[in-house]
Amino acid sequence: MRLRARLAVAVASLASLAACQTERVVTSDGRPMPPKPRAVAPAPYGIEPNQLMVLIAAKADDSDGNGYPDRVIVTNAALFRYPEHPGVALEANGAMIFTLWRLGDVHREGAEPIAEWRFDLPGDMADAPSRRSTSGTIYRFALSLLDAGGSDRMPPTVGDLRARYEPASGAPVIRSSDEVRAVHIGGQR
Repeated sequence: MRLRARLAVAVASLASLAACQTERVVTSDGRPMPPKPRAVAPAPYGIEPNQLMVLIAAKADDSDGNGYPDRVIVTNAALFRYPEHPGVALEANGAMIFTLWRLGDVHREGAEPIAEWRFDLPGDMADAPSRRSTSGTIYRFALSLLDAGGSDRMPPTVGDLRARYEPASGAPVIRSSDEVRAVHIGGQR
């Protein structure tokens, strides 16, 4: 008898669950879900950028496994045209140049950079993979001191990475902002 009663309760429970429906989906804090993302319309062909945005990983990694950090990853580099096409990352046709300075040396007269890297885009796409995002074309770079002809065997050093874009058209050079982009290189881990 007990078995029949339990079986009846189980069947009734399953039947009631089958009738349940989700009527409203919300986030964990009770707000409605955001709308589905939509692609940003691409910028018209031939638009010259006037802004450069660069994001980096602050800590260099050790590409050759010798214990000395030597490679800086630029996670995002994007070109924009403000105010006409805000938020639309443009395709590069020119040179993207990165220069690594010792912290504080960027504007010091006679200071020599630690290293410099040049990527001719779109030609050097193997070295600078791009990806389409909802905002347009975003570039990623791996900047190795070893590839630039330098050495990674140095005391722990804080560098300041700067970027500039030289359009193939001859339009004015675009520089990243003067904000310090601190990168920790050298020193044995």
